[in-house]
Amino acid sequence: MGFITSNSWLDVAYGYELQKYMVNNFKIVAILESRCEPWFEDAAVNTVTTILERCSDKAERDDHIVKFVKVKKKLAELIPWDIKLDAANRWVGLDGLVQKVENAGIDYFKIKGAKVTNSLEGVETSEDANFRIRLVRQGELREKLNAEGKTAKWGQYLRAPQVFFDLLQGHTDKFVPLHEVAEIRRGFTTGINDFFYLTEETIKHWGIEAEFLAPVIKSPKESSSILVDPTKLELKVFLCSKSKQDLRKEKKFGALKYIEWGEKQTTGDGTAFPRCPTVAVRNFWYSLPPNSLTNLLWTKSYDTRFIQRYCETPLLADQRVYQVTTNKTAPEVLAAILNSTLCSLFIEQLGRLNLGEGALDTTVEEAQDYMLIPDPDSLSVKLKTKLLTAFDKLSHRDVKPIFEEVKMKDRQKLDSLVLEAMGLDPAKYLKPIYDGLTELVRERIELAGMRKKLKKARPARDIAKMTEQVMKDLLQEGIKEFPDDFLNKKPRPQDCTSVAVPDTKLSLGLQFFGQQEVVGEGFSYQAPSLAAAKYIIYARKPAEYIVSLPNEETVVTKAVTDYERYLKELFQKLNQELLNRLLDHRQAETLSRRIFQELGLPSNSL
Repeated sequence: MGFITSNSWLDVAYGYELQKYMVNNFKIVAILESRCEPWFEDAAVNTVTTILERCSDKAERDDHIVKFVKVKKKLAELIPWDIKLDAANRWVGLDGLVQKVENAGIDYFKIKGAKVTNSLEGVETSEDANFRIRLVRQGELREKLNAEGKTAKWGQYLRAPQVFFDLLQGHTDKFVPLHEVAEIRRGFTTGINDFFYLTEETIKHWGIEAEFLAPVIKSPKESSSILVDPTKLELKVFLCSKSKQDLRKEKKFGALKYIEWGEKQTTGDGTAFPRCPTVAVRNFWYSLPPNSLTNLLWTKSYDTRFIQRYCETPLLADQRVYQVTTNKTAPEVLAAILNSTLCSLFIEQLGRLNLGEGALDTTVEEAQDYMLIPDPDSLSVKLKTKLLTAFDKLSHRDVKPIFEEVKMKDRQKLDSLVLEAMGLDPAKYLKPIYDGLTELVRERIELAGMRKKLKKARPARDIAKMTEQVMKDLLQEGIKEFPDDFLNKKPRPQDCTSVAVPDTKLSLGLQFFGQQEVVGEGFSYQAPSLAAAKYIIYARKPAEYIVSLPNEETVVTKAVTDYERYLKELFQKLNQELLNRLLDHRQAETLSRRIFQELGLPSNSL
């Protein structure tokens, strides 16, 4: 069985049941993902192809080697043969690609008596110009699922660079789960931002005392450096856990007056502030929990910059960022480690790419449950000092996109110290980490860019094809010509006035005592009536310099009236047919006018 899905199930929580079902009922032959092109430009998700083979023998399933395949070339390059003109070679070529995938890892199989077993341990890689194939024993996948009781991050087998597995397989003891040293929580929700978030103007107006204020960061965009400067944040949060009686006794009249003012305010639906469900459950409706402040912030979404913000002054984090509260580890030490490129590489692996727009998203659960970091508690005092010195130099400047960041000396210094703290040689690991992470980010961004480009090009191609078909359907008999097709009979030359016209576009000019001016580039003619002026404009043909204007006004008026009615009816037919296909009034009208323009038909009277 082969099927194509979003890649979400590889990494998100609901994927657990699907992963269990697969390993317990099938041989997972292969899971394939392209990192060089989107397979479906109309789908706003990244896709994977999964190939399964039904198998009821547990031992056989466990012994099977799963192939996680990163497709390194576009399908047009892998399968260049035309299905109509060169079908035989196409099928031979396809079969060769299939065999390449299915035979990967065959070296690990051995015959033990009458039983075939495999000797694969951990993760192995087979790679050529077309594919990078990660080989994992299915029994190992099943054992990890059972041991953890949650989704395993299978996406890493498709996307992670080799250095990621080298670090995990050879140095597992150097890492600890993030949840062992810190707790990550969603940014705080005040319940009534209009009351709790204060500008300097509001603070001054009420004279709110400084002890009831703390800085708040609402958006990651408020700080482009690791170190957050609280004086540059636009807002402060109101923090007061004292009763109104205590405030009055202590003469904290600024905070007291502000609370009393707030008690008279209502939300958009008319609910008084103190009765809002989100605040009514608190000891005092205006009090926020005392543990809502933090020094360290986890970034929820990433583009090309990796940054975990740190503030020496505890602040409130709004829900667009996550709060990190350390256990016994100093927050600045954890901030230094989390801002290392090594940790950025791990973040790139645990994050989800399912939306296909280029952004990498992380949830609280993913950061808590899957993030591995160098153990901060194993660092000596000397190493911590050196690490914090390097971190201080780095933290004050703007963090650059990862492609530039890895070239910065202060960045390299911090990253080298983190590796040294783990007992690893920076000369061996630093460049592969940099190369691996930049490749992952580049693929993520470029894949999204290709999807947008294809999406933009596809409608343009489709609309052009559809417009051509509409014109073909509605204009089978061609376009009626003015004036010949709108005159009962062609007037004799002596019954017409010859008007010399330029080979340029004509339009209506000024009206004066019943006469209507016709104007063009360096041209002006006084027609005897509005109908006569329109007749001249409609009758002018490219490369023709004389218009025969009938002298009889009724003939001119009837021809112009019939022609304008014909144009309106034709425009309405085009517009309706395009609307039926596009379901977009504005676009249908725009395309109808474009068709008129291409056909040389006037649209100013529509």
